[in-house]
Amino acid sequence: MVQVGEEPYPESIGLPLRSTTWDSTPSSSTKSVKSFRNEAKNYLTIRSKKPKPWWLLLGLLFLIVFPFSIFITSDDIFEVSAVCFISFILGFGFILLSSLQYSSWWKLVKSARETLETKSKIPFPDLPNLPQILALISLLAGLILQDLGGFFALVGFFFCLVFSGITAFYDYKRNIAYDRLISDLARK
Repeated sequence: MVQVGEEPYPESIGLPLRSTTWDSTPSSSTKSVKSFRNEAKNYLTIRSKKPKPWWLLLGLLFLIVFPFSIFITSDDIFEVSAVCFISFILGFGFILLSSLQYSSWWKLVKSARETLETKSKIPFPDLPNLPQILALISLLAGLILQDLGGFFALVGFFFCLVFSGITAFYDYKRNIAYDRLISDLARK
């Protein structure tokens, strides 16, 4: 209920009504606003520290580029097979290191977002299911129609990539909008 002289804040975002008392002790409403700001800044800080893709790129270099360039330039494949095997192992190791860094960062982002959701009641929007379902259907159709010829499999895999790209685009836009909402609320 809004009293005279108070400005309402949306209760859906977890901000209380502004207090009209003039005491020097902080009220519970200012504590919750400070708590929200700290949680929002923590979330935004963690989101901004996304791991760099250098390990992934180095892994792809050792996994794909280096062995194929050796195979193309060498006359005898059996002489360079040990070098290519070591290159494959290094490539898988670098890709594994990159995926471990990314997964630990994503777990931190997810826990900070869930903390923000539970304490301030700001829901994280869901992705639309239709592009994900269509990607799965086109992948399965490509695998089933592979018996008719390779062209049909390529068409199915192409549509699977298109719908997966649409899902990734929606995910990217959702994360940008949520981050913008949190940063706008943290500034208020």
